[in-house]
Amino acid sequence: MTTSDSNSKLRSLANILRLERQQDFQDRAVMGGLDAFLRRWSDELSSVSQAGIAYSDMDTEQRSRWTEDTLTRIDSAASSAGTSTTVPSAKQETPRQPAAVSTRPIVPTARAAHKDEPADVKSHRTTPRKSSGARKTANQTPIRLNDDVSQLAGVNSRTKSRLNNLGITTVDDLIYHFPHRHDDFTQVRKISQVTPGETQTVVATVWEVSETGRGRARNAQAVLGDE
Repeated sequence: MTTSDSNSKLRSLANILRLERQQDFQDRAVMGGLDAFLRRWSDELSSVSQAGIAYSDMDTEQRSRWTEDTLTRIDSAASSAGTSTTVPSAKQETPRQPAAVSTRPIVPTARAAHKDEPADVKSHRTTPRKSSGARKTANQTPIRLNDDVSQLAGVNSRTKSRLNNLGITTVDDLIYHFPHRHDDFTQVRKISQVTPGETQTVVATVWEVSETGRGRARNAQAVLGDE
């Protein structure tokens, strides 16, 4: 295990715990639960982990105290290593403007002309041909954070409408739009245990598949059984 691996997992754990704090310690910040993450990276997180009750068995108050204590140990370990696990706030961070990119075409170096080669042929080979794409780039201004999201390449009117429905209207909104949920597929059930109206994971054996109906009106039927 290298120091960089350990620092990387410490930063990941710090981010997970901050998200847990924002979600009122519901143990949903990482897929499969926080206990599974701690077991998976136990070697990398040995400097801050402490043996005791599992996170899933804690109540909300215990999870809050454990989270704050662990974040303090992570910050202390990061300070000793000369690194930082603090994630800059989107409102405090001063956005940097994109650097202007030169659009002047690069002229390739012409090969040495043969002594008997006509002068007009030499001139033709050393003059770059300016494409329509180069003219378009030359007139394009840098994208800024407060520009409308439709200024980005690939965002058409249909995509813009979908983004607006998510509250994304500017480039800045798109950058700071983070996932807010995840589907947990680790809880596997049998077919007899499936509850209507819930997203669930089922492992089954397909015994038979048949197609019924005529013409375009065809339906697939499958006979399933628990493994």
